[in-house]
Amino acid sequence: MAWEVAREYMRDTTLHGFRYIAEAGGWLQRAAWVAVLVASFAVAAFLCASNLQEASENPFVTSTEYINVQEIPFPAVSVVPTNVHPWDNFLFQVLSRIEFDCSGKSRGKL
Repeated sequence: MAWEVAREYMRDTTLHGFRYIAEAGGWLQRAAWVAVLVASFAVAAFLCASNLQEASENPFVTSTEYINVQEIPFPAVSVVPTNVHPWDNFLFQVLSRIEFDCSGKSRGKL
């Protein structure tokens, strides 16, 4: 009776691997899946224990501090002059001398 209930649970559960134990073809296949599941649980327990030990040895310290928004320094803004180089307007001057007509052909005044 207990084996049938366990077998039904293993067939219907979404936990990976248990279904293969319940539906295994032979005892060797069933034993292999049991070994895989036991090894998986052992590795998971080891990783959890090592993470808990690491957390207990190096605890996180978090502190909060409330600051008024007006007390936060605002970054400076620099304005760079637009005519740094004498050739900055070169492209504008060249393009302003070219006229385009509706046919797509250009006539230059250069």
